[in-house]
Amino acid sequence: MSHTPGPWTVYPDGLGFIVNSEMVHVAKVFEDGGDSTESNAQLISAAPELLEALQEYLTDTCMYSGHFDSAEKARQAIAKATGG
Repeated sequence: MSHTPGPWTVYPDGLGFIVNSEMVHVAKVFEDGGDSTESNAQLISAAPELLEALQEYLTDTCMYSGHFDSAEKARQAIAKATGG
C-alpha cells in the first residue's frame, strides 16, 4: 500500500478544512464546534513527514541505541500507517 506523496497542505473551506497534495484531495475535516478542527487537519497534513521520520528513526537510531520499546512503538505506528 502506498500513500499520496507529500507535502500535504491545509485550506479552510467554510465548513472546515481540506487537506490536499499537489494532485489529490486527501481529506476533509468538518467543523466540530470546538477548537480541534484545524488542529486535526494540520495533524493529518503532517502524516507523510511523520511516517518518513519514523522510518528513518527506526533504521538509523533505535536499532543501534538500545531503544527497543521505542522501536516497537515505531514499528506498530508504521504498520498502522501503511496497512501492514
